[in-house]
Amino acid sequence: MRETQGHDSDLDDFREVPERQSFGEEEGEVEESEEMVAASQELKYAVARIAHAQGQKGAVSISKQLVGCIHELALDFCETLQSDMEQFAKHAKRTTVGIDDVRLCARRNPKLLQLLDDFARAHLKPPNKRRKTDATKA
Repeated sequence: MRETQGHDSDLDDFREVPERQSFGEEEGEVEESEEMVAASQELKYAVARIAHAQGQKGAVSISKQLVGCIHELALDFCETLQSDMEQFAKHAKRTTVGIDDVRLCARRNPKLLQLLDDFARAHLKPPNKRRKTDATKA
């Protein structure tokens, strides 16, 4: 068995409710749902696990403040992506964000764009293209 008990206990502090209480543009504008709180907690714990694993590789310790900063940056980045994808969909006169909107967000990162394309091919059905019927061709 691996010696992860000490490591896991170091991460227990990150299982608590995060300091952030809203995802609105202004503080308190939009209250978080239970799902958002849970997702934020999972993200913070994942950040802590990754940071601690990387710290162990470099034989350095990772502070709670660093984990908190990375967590906040990740949340802010997710909010920016959400807003951008909503605006892309709105510009295309759609009410649903789709894979094309996600691809637009990743357009400046060729490796990420390739990963998204591979994922879409493997897991998503191709969109239904409207075909011209004989009646509409005339």
